[in-house]
Amino acid sequence: MMIRLTFFIALFLFYLPCIYIHADNPILTSEKLKPDWLVNNLPVPTNNSFYYQRVQAEAISLDNARQAAFKQLVNYIDQTNNVKITGDIVTRSSSQKNNTGINESINNEYIYTYKIESEIMQLRFRKIDEYWELIKSAEGHQLYRYHSLYAISNNFENTNFDNVSFTYKYGGHALWRSAIVPGYGQIYKGNVTKGVCIIGGEVLFIGGIIFTENSRANYRRKAKETYDINKIRTYTDKADNYETARNIFIGGAVALYIYNLIDAVATNGRKKTLVSKNIHFSPTVTSEYRGVLLNINF
Repeated sequence: MMIRLTFFIALFLFYLPCIYIHADNPILTSEKLKPDWLVNNLPVPTNNSFYYQRVQAEAISLDNARQAAFKQLVNYIDQTNNVKITGDIVTRSSSQKNNTGINESINNEYIYTYKIESEIMQLRFRKIDEYWELIKSAEGHQLYRYHSLYAISNNFENTNFDNVSFTYKYGGHALWRSAIVPGYGQIYKGNVTKGVCIIGGEVLFIGGIIFTENSRANYRRKAKETYDINKIRTYTDKADNYETARNIFIGGAVALYIYNLIDAVATNGRKKTLVSKNIHFSPTVTSEYRGVLLNINF
């Protein structure tokens, strides 16, 4: 009876953080997990000709949320550069369907025309990625909470945006963390709920091992200290039961640890941003027409 009670109390404590983490889930999201540029620091540019910026907006539809975020970005650029847009916005864009089947605009690049003291200048910025959630407001209405990541020119000339790509794999970086602390690799990849549950599970199993082993040793000692046959039989049976429970806890701890390692490598994490320099190859003919020069701009 004591073993069962201890087990159920430990099991409740194990699942409590998991239940708490899931308490405020959105109705629908564009990605299973929030991308790293949203929950962590912004990507670091490889050159000083531009910078990265996040914008956020909420609206009753996804298109309205996108438009509201775009307006916020426009206002931010205007305030940052202390100018007003005087011409049309030239847009080059492409789109693809995300994992929810909804069209997701990506790689949008915009050119803004500014007029400063009669001089026409252009400022570029590029949409890198977006993430949205369908949530329920306090009044019970459904709203889209929209986030987007942009690369924005730092000057009006020679902007060289980075090549940005994304991955969901973390490989050895997650593996060695999970090898040291079970669940740590999952938390590192953004699977916080799973990581906390794995840590809680291992704590449960290790606590069970310690408790059952101490109880087993205690009843073995009592059996040796008495000459009453009935007590010896009772203590021995209880010691055997605790030994069986201990072995079950050991097996569970080992199985969960192995699962933790496999999951750290095989399961996708949150979208991770990969930044690399944008290299331009521009062949030119020499003035003497005797050869070709190859200019590489980083």
